[in-house]
Amino acid sequence: MPDPVIIIMTLMIFAIGVTMIMTSSSAFALNATGNPYYFAIRQIMLAGFGAALVVVILFVPYELLRFLALPVMLLVFVFFALLRTGFAVTINNATRWIEIAGIQFQPSETAKVALVLFFAWWLARAQARSIVQAVVPLLAMGVTVFFTLRGPDLGTALIIAGGCYCLLLQTKIPVRWFVLAAPVVAAAVFWKIYNTPYQMDRILGWQYPWEYSSGIGLQYVQSQLAFARGGLFGVGVGASEQKYRLPESYTDSIFAIVGEELGFILTLMLVVFYVILIFRCFEVASKCRDDFGRYLAFGLTVMLALQTCVNMATASGLMPITGVTLPLVSYGGTSVIVTIISIGLILDVSRE
Repeated sequence: MPDPVIIIMTLMIFAIGVTMIMTSSSAFALNATGNPYYFAIRQIMLAGFGAALVVVILFVPYELLRFLALPVMLLVFVFFALLRTGFAVTINNATRWIEIAGIQFQPSETAKVALVLFFAWWLARAQARSIVQAVVPLLAMGVTVFFTLRGPDLGTALIIAGGCYCLLLQTKIPVRWFVLAAPVVAAAVFWKIYNTPYQMDRILGWQYPWEYSSGIGLQYVQSQLAFARGGLFGVGVGASEQKYRLPESYTDSIFAIVGEELGFILTLMLVVFYVILIFRCFEVASKCRDDFGRYLAFGLTVMLALQTCVNMATASGLMPITGVTLPLVSYGGTSVIVTIISIGLILDVSRE
């Protein structure tokens, strides 16, 4: 049967997430739609759709998923190509979404699962022992990162690249290639940030938030104030004041609202839930005797862990803002569905 600990932790985190979406978005939802619970209800509906897909996945032995690796990867490339057409949707000066038949979604989010599936299929098939044998999946990653950066979406691009990098570390490719790649990638990231004005503003606002508290440092300052107001025990569910001042309070910045309303102790409990979930997923990967299943579970877990750590780090001021959501907690259509599908695939591996 699927791993019960993974299921329980997922449900616990999601329940906290829906509660926090309901409290942090109620005022905005009331003004925008007339229903204060609009975003919370929509999150539950999207999660229900993802759960229905997971039920289907669990009826399919994960070994058969290898036959979907190439078609799914090619489909994601088609989605990326549509970002340059009339199907593209621009929100807040970012073109990261496409709309087909009235449904909006982010190709970069779907690419996380597609890339891991493609990497797992290729690496297991090639029994990669040299960097040459990993050229094809690396090219697929390069195309994905390129289109994601054009969004622009540096945070998701770094998570995708970092996840693939960690996945390659599980192969028998000589370590020297990873040592050589690290400074090259770091230099490329630095060049990208240096030549992107809004990214430099984010770093400046992160370094000197109080000097720019009414502009580029606003989100950092309001996040810190939210955690400070929360203290040990929090101000209580629904009693947040920072949700009226903090940008993206029910999406990217929701962890700060968690800290304010629930306090340090309960926020720490949420972190523990994530740690248990991620540790258990890694355990599934380590116990899988099949290379394809091991790569699949490991890659999806790394993506989940990186996204969780990046969001929490940005909300608490440990790194610049990246615009990455908190899995299972932040509001987000594509994000919550992709996260639930990823966990469903890991559950499929755990069952087998």
